[in-house]
Parts: sequence; C-alpha cells; structure tokens
Amino acid sequence: MAWIKHLPVNAPINEIIFEIEKDGAVIIHGFVSDEADREFNAEIDPILKTKTRNHGHPYPAVEFFHGAQTKHLAGVAGVSDTFVDVVLLHRIFEAIGDAFLIPNCSGKPPMAD
Repeated sequence: MAWIKHLPVNAPINEIIFEIEKDGAVIIHGFVSDEADREFNAEIDPILKTKTRNHGHPYPAVEFFHGAQTKHLAGVAGVSDTFVDVVLLHRIFEAIGDAFLIPNCSGKPPMAD
C-alpha cells in the first residue's frame, strides 16, 4: 500500500522535494491557514453556486473521471486574490516549481535577483 508522507509547513524544502521525488507527492500541514481557507472560499463560493454539476465532456472517460457531482472552476487565479497571494506565491510552491520545472523545461539556471 502506498503511503504519502506528511510534513509541517516549516519542513526543510529539500525534505519536501525529496519526498515528492521518492513518492510523487507530499502533504504539507499548515500550507494554508484557516483564515486563508475562509477567504478563498468566500471568493469562489459565489461563482461555484452558479456552476452546474457534471458539466459534461466530449470524452466519456474524462467525464467519468470527474464524476457526476463535480463542479469546475477554471481561471481560479483570476477570481481569487487569496489563491494567488497564499498558494501560487507561497515559498514552498515556488521552490517545488523551481526544483522540477527549471531543470526539465528551460534547461537554464534561475536568473539571479
């Protein structure tokens, strides 16, 4: 049985990246505070209320994967400042992106500040 490692938000970045490389995932406790979670939900809930469940998909396998109760919200960064400020700009998210994207996408080292 697979086990996903749980780490605190203050775990060393190299440990987080190691777990992702080893198991493909890691759960970070405290990545988003309760307050940020409430703010995020307050931003997206009004939009989600306008969405229908199981919006359908031209490929039956994709529709099956999403399930009949799923609501979809594309462009979250465009409707939630909290998502941008708290998730996308989080130091851990940035470090993970740098660790996996820079060597595998650009082939160039990061630019110096």
